[in-house]
This record gives sequence, C-alpha cells and structure tokens, in this order.
Amino acid sequence: MPKSRDFELLTKEGRKREKKFDWVAAVVPYERALTAALKRKDFSEGAKISERIGFCYHRATMQAKNLREFKNRTLQAINAYSKSAELFEKVEKQAKICHCKAIGAYVGSWVEPDFDSRKRLLDECWKLEKDALEYYKRTDDCLNLGKTRNELSACLIDILNLEWDTQKRKKMLNEALSYGEKAILVLSELGEKRELARAYYTTSIHYYTGASGLELEKKRKYKQKALQYSRKAIKLSEKIADPFLVGESNISLGIAISSLTDRPNSAAKHFEKALKCGMDIRDNYLIGRASYCLASLASWKMVAEEDPEKIKEESENCEKYSEDAIRHFSSITCDQEIASSYYWYAENYNLLATSAETSWEKKRIALKKSIAAGRKGLEHARRSGSISATWLILHPLSKSLFFLSRMETDPNVKKRLLEESLLCSKENIKTLEQAVPYYFWNLGVIYFCIQEP
Repeated sequence: MPKSRDFELLTKEGRKREKKFDWVAAVVPYERALTAALKRKDFSEGAKISERIGFCYHRATMQAKNLREFKNRTLQAINAYSKSAELFEKVEKQAKICHCKAIGAYVGSWVEPDFDSRKRLLDECWKLEKDALEYYKRTDDCLNLGKTRNELSACLIDILNLEWDTQKRKKMLNEALSYGEKAILVLSELGEKRELARAYYTTSIHYYTGASGLELEKKRKYKQKALQYSRKAIKLSEKIADPFLVGESNISLGIAISSLTDRPNSAAKHFEKALKCGMDIRDNYLIGRASYCLASLASWKMVAEEDPEKIKEESENCEKYSEDAIRHFSSITCDQEIASSYYWYAENYNLLATSAETSWEKKRIALKKSIAAGRKGLEHARRSGSISATWLILHPLSKSLFFLSRMETDPNVKKRLLEESLLCSKENIKTLEQAVPYYFWNLGVIYFCIQEP
C-alpha cells in the first residue's frame, strides 16, 4: 500500500526528534502518522509506528523527573507495544507479535513492586523472544535473528540477577554467551553496526559475569573477551554516534578494567565519558550507572591510600557520587541499583572509620552512618530480589556492625551488634557462594569478621 506524503513527513519529523533525544516530543508526529495509517487501513505500517512509539516512551521513562512520571510513561510504552502486537496480528506477522509482547513484558517488569511479579514478566519476555527466534529461523531472516538474539542476551542480564541457584546461573550464562556470539557472527556479516555494537556490549557484560567469580576455570578467556568486546562496542557506537551505547559500552569497559586488571585507575576516563553521555541525553539510568562506578573507583582509591587526609578527600568524592547515583536511580524505580549504590555509601563510611578517623567519637559516628546506609540498602535489595545487590550490601553492613561492636562498652548493646553482624555475615557467605562462588577476597573478609573475637 503506497504511503501518503503526510505520513512520510510525520515519520521523518519523528526520527528528527529522536536524534535530539527528545523522546516525548517524537511521539507526537508518530501518533499522527499512526492515525493516518489506520485511517488507510494500513495495519502493517501502523504496527511499525506503534512499536516505535513504545520505544520512544520507554526511552522517555529514563528522562523522568519523578516516579509518577516514570510510571505514567512506562504504562504508555506498554500500551503502545500492546497496540503494535494487535496490529501485527491483523497482518499475521507472528514473530513481530511475539517480539512486541515480549518487549511490553520487559518494560512492565520495571514497575512491578515485588520480585515474583518482575521475575514472571522477565520469564515471559524470554519465552516470547525465543518463540520469535524460532519463527525467524524458519524464514532464514538473518537480520532479525541477530536482533532477537540481542534481545534474549539483554533479557538474561536481568534474569541472571534474580536467579539464586548457582548451577542455573551457569546454565543461563552459557545460554546468554551463545546468543551473543551468534548475534555477533551474523551481524558482522550483515554490517549492521548499531545492533552489532549492542551485541558486543551485552556479551561483554556476560563475559565479565563469568570472569568475576562464576566461572573460575575460564576466567582468563572470559576476562580477555570482556575487555575486547567492550572496546569493540565503544568503537562501533562512536561510529554511529549513539551516546547511549557509547556510555554503556564505556561503563562495561571501565568495570572490566577496574575489576579484572592491575590498572583500575585507568577506568576513570571511561566512567567520566559515560557520565557525560548520560547528562547529554538526560538519561537517569546512564547517569546513575556512571555515578555508581565513579563512587566505586573513589572507594578503591581509599583502600589503596595511606595518607588519612587523602583518604578523606576520596571519601568526599565517594559520598558525592553515591548520592548522585541514588538520586537518579530513585527517579526510575531501580531497587537493585539503589541497593548497590548504598553499598559504596556504606563502604565509604566504614573505610573512613577504620582508615582515616583518629577520634574515637568520629569513628563511632562514621560506623553508625555506614550501618544506617547498609540497612537502607538492604531494604532495596530485598525488594529487588537481586542476588548481586544482596551480597554487595551485606558486606559493608556486616563489617560495620562488627567493628562498632568492638568499640561498644555496654555488654547488651555489644551482644546485639555482634548477633546482627553474625546473621548478616552468614547470609553474605551463603549468597556469595551462590552468586560468585570464586570471589575469594570478599569471602575471606567475612570469615575474618566471624572468627575474630
């Protein structure tokens, strides 16, 4: 069916506004184009436009100023994807029906208030995308095979964080790596730069997960892949001038450098680049992630520093970046990320107390702040159901409770602190052994706190 000139002008205007990252404004011409398509009973074009509206609203959720705006835009995105699925049904595009329903479920998982509901929607997304993959295999649609494997790989990032069984986590990781490698292969052959950048970026995250404690025997290989793929993702995303992908890819490389190499400080430029990208496109999630990473870097600088005054300087940086991360994540209901950001806030005050403060009273105040942050973070971790956020926040909480107990003179208070520290330590060990069984350093620190009289 031929398209009208007005329809083409409207879609062109929508794409123009997308390039300015004005996602809400981009919806306006797209909605007019959708009306025009439906008036002509062009359901195929209407489905594509409705899918694009869903995409724009989802990206707009990350620019929300508050939770109410975030939830409203999320609902609009879900409705648009649902409408798109209905229209694809009219033209019998089974793979696209599955895909739009899958993305609708994924977007919906962001606003679910509890772990079980979020897990259910992510599982639904995963199943529907696998169904779409089978349809594309039958038609040998290479481009959509690559795109769908990207979606499955991305979905498994979230599902892995909600899985607590070690063997299931390893199986999921292998599945995700398979999707990633196959996507990279086909998208490289097609020369599809944007989707190829996505494939390198998401697959680098999975290799990092394996290298950081889940797959000890393959650590060296996975480490090299995590570094190599994130660098390729940066190169491609810069070529296509996509600041969101540039930012996320820089975070992926920065995390791999800071955690898997002997030059962690060189990660700073990548985190700073990601922060700039996030601010340029007003993306709360990207800003939050970059701020979280800069807080982590400041915290590790505190560990490496011996001068108390320099430790205090880095402490100010750590606190600032942690607060920035928590603020931006709080605008978009990211309990897992909020909990993880409280980790650095709590760790910061623990290090301040144990390595910089000389006054007994200042040590006590810092440890109490660490404990308060740890308890707050644990609330978010429990609500999120994230295994990584849970073991992260339990680590500084158990330590600070232990160190404060050693300063306490009241036997009853001392006992309560030690009992809470022991409970947190035992849960931390159990969670660590399930999430990253070969993360020996953290396990050693917790065992020390348990054994120390």
